[in-house]
Order: sequence, then C-alpha cells, then structure tokens
Amino acid sequence: MKSKIYSLILLFALAVLVAVPGCSSGAPVSNVVAKKGTEVTLVRETVKVEPRRVVEQTHSTLSQLRLQDIKPNQTAVDAVFEFSSARGRNYRLIVTGVALNRTRIEIIGLKDYVDKEQAKLIYQEIERNLFVSR
Repeated sequence: MKSKIYSLILLFALAVLVAVPGCSSGAPVSNVVAKKGTEVTLVRETVKVEPRRVVEQTHSTLSQLRLQDIKPNQTAVDAVFEFSSARGRNYRLIVTGVALNRTRIEIIGLKDYVDKEQAKLIYQEIERNLFVSR
C-alpha cells in the first residue's frame, strides 16, 4: 500500500515539474489562440499592366490616401505593402507579376464587411490611378 502511495506522489511531482516550466514561459495553456479575426483575401484582381508600374502606382496611391504605417517590401517584380487605415484596420497588399504585362493585386485583411468595402475602395483607387496616369 505504501509503495502505491509513494509511486503516485512521485508521478504527481514529476508531472508538476514538467508542467510548471511550460506554463511560466508564456506558452498558451490551451490550443485556442486569441485573435480578433481571421485574415482572408478581400480583393484579388489581375490588371494588364507591367508589374514595375503597378508597384510604383500602388505606393503612390497609398501615400495619396494617407494610410498609416506604410511598410513596402520590394523585390524585382513583386512587392508587399503593409498599412493601416485611420480606423486602425491592418491590411497587406501583395503585387505579383504574372507575366510581362499582367499583374495580380491582392489585398488581405480581416474577414469583416467594413474591411471588404474599404479594400475594394483602395483597389478601385489604385486601378483608377493606373489607367488615368498613362
């Protein structure tokens, strides 16, 4: 009987020693991740314009719209713009060259009606600037 009690106490102590460092390290206790929403692609359109020009016009348009915290990351043909609106909504705009004169524009944000409408307005402004400034 005493050996069973000692073995149970030992197992409990071992479980506590293993579990305590994981909890105190800031790791989540459960698998549920606290998020305000799920990021989805709000706009995905292809335009018949060369990628370099789309990147330049996108940066220009986002600056004109005075969106906050514009952080562009560019490569030769592609670019990623991260910005937030005046309402504090965060977006990621991805410009991908599909061909020499075809470019895909994607705007990623939270799955919300307001975000979708705002993303459509941003895309429309970029598209208008692309074809007006030719």
